[in-house]
Amino acid sequence: MCKPPAARTAAPAWKGAGAGENRPISAHIAGPLTGAAASYAFKMYGGTMTVTGGTFGQPPSASTTNSGSGAFVMGLDKDNKATATIEAGTFVVSSGNSGGQAGFSVYHYAEVTFGKEGSQEGPTLTGLAAGLVAENASAASTITIHGGTFRSTRDSGNSDGIWFSNPRAQLTVNGGTFTGEARAGIYFENSPSYSAGWPSNGEIPGTRYIDLRGGIFQGAQGGIMASSNNKYVGVIIDARVGENSPGGYYVIDCYSDINSTNPVRTAILRFDNQINSVLAGAGRRKIVLRWVGQTSGS
Repeated sequence: MCKPPAARTAAPAWKGAGAGENRPISAHIAGPLTGAAASYAFKMYGGTMTVTGGTFGQPPSASTTNSGSGAFVMGLDKDNKATATIEAGTFVVSSGNSGGQAGFSVYHYAEVTFGKEGSQEGPTLTGLAAGLVAENASAASTITIHGGTFRSTRDSGNSDGIWFSNPRAQLTVNGGTFTGEARAGIYFENSPSYSAGWPSNGEIPGTRYIDLRGGIFQGAQGGIMASSNNKYVGVIIDARVGENSPGGYYVIDCYSDINSTNPVRTAILRFDNQINSVLAGAGRRKIVLRWVGQTSGS
């Protein structure tokens, strides 16, 4: 006698509002914090969740001194991952130089998707230090961005649209706008794991860890940047932009200023070209990346 299949519970969809307040976790630590011990408006430890809208966190105002961050997602281990789909919603926790550090933080064993495939629309993430943080962790996570707004508000120091610090995280960007008020649209604090064999530590052999397919990357210092202790950012992206689409082309427009409408450099690149020369040098404060598919180029 055959048993009927086990019942499956649909992933919950949630739309609401919440706020958190970061507190010091020991006597020698003070000020806004991020990480698993900090407070967030939305926290997820394993499980599956779809967010279709709502407000998570709030910037400081005359009636509040909020310094909490927006969201934090992590899984427990490789068999108990957290899967979050953030189709829309507002994770805005800072205003100018006051408020929470991160609009959204992704830690290990997490699979997070922002926006909907085929659409440039998505959630709004804003924090002092970054709109989105890939936290430094000892295990992998997967972040896919179809669209949305990712922005920092602090006008000095570390202030990026995305702060990427997990060398084992996979990041795919299909679209969206990424703005660093003081530094970069996307800033690579740590390189994805790599060696001649990609990757060096063998987590996911043959897997690209960074796949930039579209989006607007802009910042006061540069659109796409890497830390001084990092490999040159070209090493991360070289020969891997559009790697899954042989025969296709990308157009990369580089602007000297965020508000400029006249690019200082435009390049049409095949999937197997390097983009070092496009990003190198001063005056790359806005980079617009567009996948144009099967077309001619030079």
